[in-house]
Amino acid sequence: MATAAPIIRIVILAIIVLLAIALIVLVMLQPSNTQGLGAISGGTDTFFAKNKSKTLEGLFRRLTIIFSISLAVLTLIFFILYMPFLYG
Repeated sequence: MATAAPIIRIVILAIIVLLAIALIVLVMLQPSNTQGLGAISGGTDTFFAKNKSKTLEGLFRRLTIIFSISLAVLTLIFFILYMPFLYG
């Protein structure tokens, strides 16, 4: 088991790097939300605005949330596994 720990850390770190890169790409592909400010001033909802969750933009938003949570959880797991090697 002693030799498996470094391999697990390397795999988790590689997944963290890939998730971070994917998250950056997803955020850069998403359009600006400046159009959504019309709802504050009483703008009307369009058919597109009501069905936003079924569009590519909605998919990008869901993937961004999933990747963000996955990145946070994996980062915590990585540091929990790595902490004994820092102070032990």
